[in-house]
Amino acid sequence: MPRTDRKTVAARLGISTQRLGQLIRAGQISEASDGIDIDQALSEYERNTDKAKRAAARVRQQLRVIRSERPETAGQSRIIVPGATVQEDDAPADLFDFNRAKARKEHYNAERARIESEKQLGNLVSRDEVRAKTFNVARIARDRLLGLPPRLATYVQAEHMKTVTDEVESIIRDLEAAMSEI
Repeated sequence: MPRTDRKTVAARLGISTQRLGQLIRAGQISEASDGIDIDQALSEYERNTDKAKRAAARVRQQLRVIRSERPETAGQSRIIVPGATVQEDDAPADLFDFNRAKARKEHYNAERARIESEKQLGNLVSRDEVRAKTFNVARIARDRLLGLPPRLATYVQAEHMKTVTDEVESIIRDLEAAMSEI
């Protein structure tokens, strides 16, 4: 394969020439006296730079995946292990999910930091705090409503007081039902 200089290889890998130099010094990418083989550098970079990729490469070396060529099973994979044959579906689902798990963890941490920031700004309030304040408001309303019929007793005729009392009790039951849903 044609060999090229460090600058071209670094650009192809999407890294700086300094990072490429570090990888060469660490023995993760090979360099000959006449330059670097780009294809070899790409495969070495993929294999050597990420723990998940290194683990996946080791597993792929141990397991050989063969695509079925028969029309009735086209597109299905079989994993061939010396001495045994299993379906790809039988392989552990998290075998190659290290990066996905890392991304989920980072997303969770970012979401938690956002929530803490919102709490400090006063945009988020604890559910228990809201329930306590709502209960106090409803209690005050209940107490005021229950105190209404005795205060009206001097102004309302006795036969109409039963209607006023029933309406107040109905309002209180509605408030209690609404509070139980919170």
